[in-house]
Amino acid sequence: MKLLHTIVATAGLAVFTSSALAYCSEPSSPSCIIGFGRFADEMQFRACRMDMERYKSDLDEYRECLIRDARRKVESATDEFNEAVRRFNDRANTP
Repeated sequence: MKLLHTIVATAGLAVFTSSALAYCSEPSSPSCIIGFGRFADEMQFRACRMDMERYKSDLDEYRECLIRDARRKVESATDEFNEAVRRFNDRANTP
C-alpha cells in the first residue's frame, strides 16, 4: 500500500511538472505591419519581411506547443478516467 502511495505521488508530480513546462507563449505580430502605404525603402521592406518570417516560425512553434499541451490534457483525462474505473472495479469486487 505504501508503494502505491509513492507511485501515485510520483505520477502526480510528473503530471504537475509537465503541465508547468507546457506553457505556450503566443507570439506577437511584427510592429512593422502597422502602417499605410508602401514601405519607405527596400531596407525597410526586407527588415519587415524577415520579421514576418520569424513571426511565422514563432507561430508554428506556438501551434505545436498547443497541440502537445492538448494531447497531454487528453492523456491526463484518460488516465484519470481509467483510475476511476479501476477504483470502481476494486470496490465492486471487494468481498
